[in-house]
Amino acid sequence: MKELINISLVGLMGSGKTTIGSFLSKQLNILYIDSDITVVTNYNTDIVLIYYIEGEHSFRAKEEILIEPILIKPNSILATGGGSVFHIYVCKFLLESNITLWFKLDVKEQSKRVASNKRPLTLSIRSCLYIILEHILKERHKLYLKVFNIVFNVNIKSYMLILNKVCWLM
Repeated sequence: MKELINISLVGLMGSGKTTIGSFLSKQLNILYIDSDITVVTNYNTDIVLIYYIEGEHSFRAKEEILIEPILIKPNSILATGGGSVFHIYVCKFLLESNITLWFKLDVKEQSKRVASNKRPLTLSIRSCLYIILEHILKERHKLYLKVFNIVFNVNIKSYMLILNKVCWLM
């Protein structure tokens, strides 16, 4: 009988959770779920609209409602939103029932990656992006430290190298 596995990916926006998670699910032949896509699908709206109309707090509440049941799905990979670690119950599930991989990214590399994206937290802050991303990292770093089992430095953007390392460890 095949061993059941639950893998969660945590890290800052732009760290490669979506890209690597999708590849990894194909390699391991297990279900892939992206929490951001789940929010968009379930609420039939764009994340940017939720952020700007309802606020980040509303987005986080919606995310928490949807993410908890996903965390207990057997044989799945969940790419979490960068701020999902703010939810106490999400952290509890990450610790108890998942192998949690932290894709660690420094602010300099992150700012390069997200500068051209239409991410809700970066759309209106282009001029001070680095400073804000630095603040976000300081705010989340201690939370990532609490929930991960394995950390990967993803400053080099070689997804295949990272994917091979992850597969080797699984």
